[in-house]
Amino acid sequence: MIDMREELIEGLSLFLALFWINLLIFIQRFKIVTFNVVAIQKILPHRYPFLLLDRVISIEEGKYIEAYKNVSISEPVFQGHFPNHPIYPGVMIIEGLAQAGGVLAFQSASDKEQKDIENKVVYFMSIE
Repeated sequence: MIDMREELIEGLSLFLALFWINLLIFIQRFKIVTFNVVAIQKILPHRYPFLLLDRVISIEEGKYIEAYKNVSISEPVFQGHFPNHPIYPGVMIIEGLAQAGGVLAFQSASDKEQKDIENKVVYFMSIE
């Protein structure tokens, strides 16, 4: 009985080790990263109430970014847009997209450009 437990523990340990190794390889290969709001604030100059990103969960440099903004009914924007029929404004959604694009632009920059991040700002100029 004890031998079976030891074999089970060894097998489980091996499985967990292989799982973590494969997960790390997957993360490196697909550049899966997560940024919390603190990391985002190191890139973007925006602050509350106009920082419209709460986290970045995935990014592929030069190609795409997946980011989130947590919106609750207690947000001040819902007091006037529209009373008794709250709708998150489209312009705020567009601004959030622009901010995500700013994070993507900085993360896609070269290491040399990223070192000088404090002296750079990305401006949203137009949309089609």
